[in-house]
Amino acid sequence: MSDENLINYNYTIYTGVSGHSYFYIHLYQRILLLSNHYGKKFMESHFKNLLRYKDDKLSDILNSLLTKAKYYANIPNIDYLLTKHVNRPSLINGLAGLLYVRFLVFTHFNQFAKRNDCLIKLIKMHEYIAEKKKDSDQSPNEILYGKAGYLMCLLFIHDYYERPKVTLCRIIETNFLGSVFLYGLGHTSRRMKPDFPIHHNFIHSFGEIPKSHAPSSSNHNPKLTIDANVKDSLINAIHKISVIILKEGKRYSRQNDHQCPLMYEWHDKEYIGAAHGVSGILYALTSIKSNTDTVIPLNILPEKYILLIKHSISYLSSLQFDSGNFPSSLPVGSDKLVQWCHGAPGVIYTFLKAAEVFPEKEAIFLSVSLKCGECIWEKGLLAKSYGLCHGVSGNAYAFLALYNFTGDSLHLNRALKFGKWFEDYGRHGCRTPDTPYSLFEGLAGPLNFLIDIICPKSAKLPLYQIGI
Repeated sequence: MSDENLINYNYTIYTGVSGHSYFYIHLYQRILLLSNHYGKKFMESHFKNLLRYKDDKLSDILNSLLTKAKYYANIPNIDYLLTKHVNRPSLINGLAGLLYVRFLVFTHFNQFAKRNDCLIKLIKMHEYIAEKKKDSDQSPNEILYGKAGYLMCLLFIHDYYERPKVTLCRIIETNFLGSVFLYGLGHTSRRMKPDFPIHHNFIHSFGEIPKSHAPSSSNHNPKLTIDANVKDSLINAIHKISVIILKEGKRYSRQNDHQCPLMYEWHDKEYIGAAHGVSGILYALTSIKSNTDTVIPLNILPEKYILLIKHSISYLSSLQFDSGNFPSSLPVGSDKLVQWCHGAPGVIYTFLKAAEVFPEKEAIFLSVSLKCGECIWEKGLLAKSYGLCHGVSGNAYAFLALYNFTGDSLHLNRALKFGKWFEDYGRHGCRTPDTPYSLFEGLAGPLNFLIDIICPKSAKLPLYQIGI
């Protein structure tokens, strides 16, 4: 591929090949998690009739998934992209996402030199961001394209090294999710050919699980080791980027005499939502505060910044509509958009994280989160899209977040009800996205949700909630 073609190549997680690579890694990890609990022989006996690799062992199936992940992450001349797109540093829709996915792929293939090269490149990106002084040269602060998105990537790297044991607390036994897998198999992209290797009866197979194969209490994911110098560089990068974001939010707020101690603009608008707005930025900053009792400590923000974050989240709570939704931007307009990028389905993660981090405000922030959940339940089945960004699967993840925070099965049941929407995938009049098989706009998003709902206790909105 020539450099000219490469610069226009969609390498992103959002709608590009890195999203396909991530999906296969995630599917690999979910199948591995299930096999560790139910045993290899049990899984093979079920999967031989369900997957396309009918004559293969489970290990062959898992290796095939990783091979596909590596195929989609195999983009040449990464250094050239770094020179051209470094002002687009985010995880979901920027260069950091490509490097993070390659980091995961090379880790699984034990290609440690290549993995470390990705890690070093990721960390060094903060130097470019820090040296840009002119507003015209800077990347935005928001999640989807900007600095907060890059900060999230650094936090995901940190989380990967700190990964605790994973617990499979419950397997969902249901039979309504099959048709979406069949639809996915019958409508694969001619351009990218994701070739999702799941038979339409995947969910049905777990309807009756023998008692002799009941899941064990936990599954250990061994921690990776990290070089001391790289560890220090990672912590330093997280600190520098977070302080830059905090200072810019404080400066903008003062210059505009804003009620919110930290406020940001994107394309001349003060957005509220997770993708482009202050709630997503605050989620990233609050995630630093929440990672304190670890081998790589992240209790690195001065107390004055912690207070700015807390007061900004408190201000954000004052913007909630009676419906439980949030405005997409300021000044407050109509109560309209209910989707991850704009509205309650994205803002909810900020308040759940804040309830965890600031226990003295837990009751208030959890109340805001529960109101978000009611709004999503009432208005979240969207006819516009099935996707993660502005569709039903992104909204459904909010119920899993509430379930994991509260333990209330009401939210799990609501997630399952939203999952049932995908049984008639393609029949709701939704617009076909420009990238119909992508992770954040297309089919891979709902598939990711259906895979996660089998193991709801470890389910997280892909590449937004910390934890893969």
